[in-house]
Amino acid sequence: MRFEVIGSGSKGNCYLFKDRNGKILILEAGVKFSRVMDAISYKSQDVQGVLITHQHIDHCKYVVDARKFGMSIYALKETIAAIRDSSFFYTEVQPRKEFVAGPYKIMPFELQHNVPIVGYLINHEEMGNTLFVTDTTYIPYTFPNLNNIIIEANYSLENLDKNLGDNKRFLRNRIIEDHMSFETTMLSLKKNDLSAVNNIVLCHLSATNSDAQAYIETVVENTGKRVSIAKTGLVIDTFDRRPF
Repeated sequence: MRFEVIGSGSKGNCYLFKDRNGKILILEAGVKFSRVMDAISYKSQDVQGVLITHQHIDHCKYVVDARKFGMSIYALKETIAAIRDSSFFYTEVQPRKEFVAGPYKIMPFELQHNVPIVGYLINHEEMGNTLFVTDTTYIPYTFPNLNNIIIEANYSLENLDKNLGDNKRFLRNRIIEDHMSFETTMLSLKKNDLSAVNNIVLCHLSATNSDAQAYIETVVENTGKRVSIAKTGLVIDTFDRRPF
């Protein structure tokens, strides 16, 4: 399985899976869709679906472009309503109700944000079970038999306190209430069985309130796993069920 980051962070989010048969799954549509089409070599017919987590524009701004290329869009009913496009072109997802998009089996689940949002547990024969979590204060579940993890690590409390003093307390509190700290990311990883995990990708890092290198070192030290930061252009060609 090939995993590719088209964008991650407040400027726009989009991630791709592509299996050995060329079947593509897109997560989020928050970047200019010309970039997505370039990444998939304009083979829109190979896209099995586009998964949207919630209605904020850095995650769904260009979803209308995706559906104009005939792609199947999956999102919560609240997200579909907020997009203000014809709902005829969208498929409503329900938390904890599995659905299938080509060779991908997908289980949405509730997260905690300032608008309705879901994370996704995605299963594919090649990559096993992949957890995708972003824009949440915490994860209310644990997950058995994980093989790969894509998880938000937006900020650290130390950096937040250093950069946002008393005169920016409103912004500080909003970040804490809407995103997952690195400290919470570590707690979430420790609560899950990581024995079969091959890749951990830290996503949606704040440009000013995070420390990517320190995060990598900490996660590697505590898990012994392969750890990456979801930067634009990141490609992992071995996003698989097994490491070899």
